[in-house]
Amino acid sequence: MARIAYLIQAHHEPELCLRLIERLDTPQNTFFIHWDKKSKLDYEKFKNLIENHKNVHVYSEFKMFWMGYSLVAATILLLRKALELEPQADYLVLMSGQDYAIKTINEINEFYSNSQCDYISLNKLATMGPEFLNKTDYHHFLESDYWNPKSPQKNKLLFKLYFGIYLKKMTKWLPKRKMYQNWSPFFGSQWFSFTYQTSKFIIDFIDKNPDYVKFMKSVEAPDEIFFQTIIGNTKLLENIGEIEPYKQQTDNLTNNNKYIYKWGSLKFMDWESPNRAKPATLDMRDYESLANSHFLFCRKVSEKDPKSKELLDQLDIFLGKKNDLTQG
Repeated sequence: MARIAYLIQAHHEPELCLRLIERLDTPQNTFFIHWDKKSKLDYEKFKNLIENHKNVHVYSEFKMFWMGYSLVAATILLLRKALELEPQADYLVLMSGQDYAIKTINEINEFYSNSQCDYISLNKLATMGPEFLNKTDYHHFLESDYWNPKSPQKNKLLFKLYFGIYLKKMTKWLPKRKMYQNWSPFFGSQWFSFTYQTSKFIIDFIDKNPDYVKFMKSVEAPDEIFFQTIIGNTKLLENIGEIEPYKQQTDNLTNNNKYIYKWGSLKFMDWESPNRAKPATLDMRDYESLANSHFLFCRKVSEKDPKSKELLDQLDIFLGKKNDLTQG
């Protein structure tokens, strides 16, 4: 059976995070959690909830900022911890605390046991339009409580100065940054499933190339660029896998539309439905799609949302019945 180290980034809903862990828990699996340092009460509550789970390691070292480098820093921490404490892992899988499994443990294990590929979505920024190239062409500074768009302490004046003056007006007159070693920047979903060997390669690369890390600390949304760019410019690109039922659709796309946001992460996500958040908080409207999906996981769900909690309860029933059938 495959040994999987799940790396989970969470910032709230400790009960939901525990529910995810218990849905994926086996003697072969280990969990490495980073809890947003800004969410101290939820962190303490979560530590109490997992007190008897010896295969769960929890950390809270970084304040997490939307589209900031702290998201990458937390991922690197979890990769390092998993490589150190679970050297027999076959896969290291990055997830959110608002993800959930839509396949049984046996189905997930079978998928990873029969694969040696890495799974992450990525595409060259140059094929995605100038608004994407701006992410690396100019310096971005989103590690701030005072102008990060999702910070509750956001100051309206500083927010306007940063986004309205600096990004919209001043950058037009600033020279464009040169990409690290003239590499092509790549962009894709934050979430991934990496083999142990690929995870080790990435950490070794980070340790040997501090200038790369320095460059990435001031790009916009580095969690969607940092690992993708390493893969896109090294031999790792040859090992990217796709879920077979979707592969033909990807192959038939034109080069300019090659980027598929969700497929490479092995997650069902809804970014397209009108009048819903992006990504949508999934509920019973999505049940049939999830039950018939080839993906392993879904994002995002919530126990605080009664409609989404109903979906979680139905998924547990569905997965329990599937598991009973395979066991019988």
